[in-house]
Amino acid sequence: MNSLSGWIVFSILTFVCVGCGTKTYEDRLEFTTTYFDFIDRLNQNLSPQFMKDGVTIRIPKQLTEIPAPPPRPKSSEEDEPPQVDPRQPTFVEMELPGMSAAWKANLTTVDASGATSSETGYLYLLTNYDYWRTFKTKDEIGDPLKFHEDVLNDMVDALQVVIDEKKSGTATDRVNKWFHETVPEPKDEKFAPPKEFTTITLVPEEPAEDGLARQYQVYLYQNGDMRMALVYALPRNVSAGEELENRILLSLQTVDLSTEKPAVKRAPAQPAPNGNGAPAASPETPAATTPSASPF
Repeated sequence: MNSLSGWIVFSILTFVCVGCGTKTYEDRLEFTTTYFDFIDRLNQNLSPQFMKDGVTIRIPKQLTEIPAPPPRPKSSEEDEPPQVDPRQPTFVEMELPGMSAAWKANLTTVDASGATSSETGYLYLLTNYDYWRTFKTKDEIGDPLKFHEDVLNDMVDALQVVIDEKKSGTATDRVNKWFHETVPEPKDEKFAPPKEFTTITLVPEEPAEDGLARQYQVYLYQNGDMRMALVYALPRNVSAGEELENRILLSLQTVDLSTEKPAVKRAPAQPAPNGNGAPAASPETPAATTPSASPF
C-alpha cells in the first residue's frame, strides 16, 4: 500500500471512530461524500497509477507514454555507439539525466488573437535511481545526492536561462525563480499526505530548435537519499480547456517516492589468472545522509 492509499484508509478509520461517539450521521455522510468526490476528481483527471524506479504517480490524463528503447543485448560490444533514447527531447539540444519515463500529449494553444492550434507537450520523470545503481563503479553517472543540481545545471546550460537567485517566486509567478509548492489543497488534506516540491519555471528567451516557444515547469522532490524531478516541457499559452495546471497539482498529490536505494549493479565475474571465474569486488555502499535544507 502506498502512502496516499494508507493516508486515505487512516483518515476514514479515524473519522469513523470519532464519529461513533460524537459525530452525527449527517457529518459522516458529508465526509464520505467528500471522499468519493476526491476519488472521482482523481479518476476524471489522471491516468491509472504508474510505478517505476521507486516512484509511484498518476499523471495528467491526456499524456501518453513514450516507449523506452529496447534493452541492449548482453552480447553487445562495449565500443558500440550508445542507444538513441526516444524519450529524450528532440526539439532542443539537451539530454536530461536520470531518465525513468516520458510522456507526450497534443495540447490546444491559444494565441493573442484567440486563434487555436495543436502543439505537443512533454512530461519527463527523472530519478537518481541509476545513479545509485552505478555509484562507485566504472559506470558511475554522478553523485546521487547531487542529482537535482545535475538536472538544473544541464537544463540551464542547454536553455541559456539565468535563474534569479535574489527573488523568490510566487504561486502565480515562478518564471526563472524558485518557489515551494505544497500539496494538497486544504479541501483535500483529509485524503492525501502533505508534501512539498521545490519548483521553478524556466523560460528561455529564444524559441526551441523547432521554432516553438516553450516553458519548462520543474518540480523537485526528495525522500531520504532518493531524488526525483518532474519536468513539464509545454508550449506557452496552453488553453485553459486542457485543465492542465489543475491536473498537475492533482498529480503531485499522488507522488510517492520510496526511500529504499537500489542495489549496486554488479559487474560480471572476470576470469582470474588461473582461469577460474572470480566475483567482482563490490563497491562500498554509501551511508545514508540527511537531506539538505537547501532547495536541493
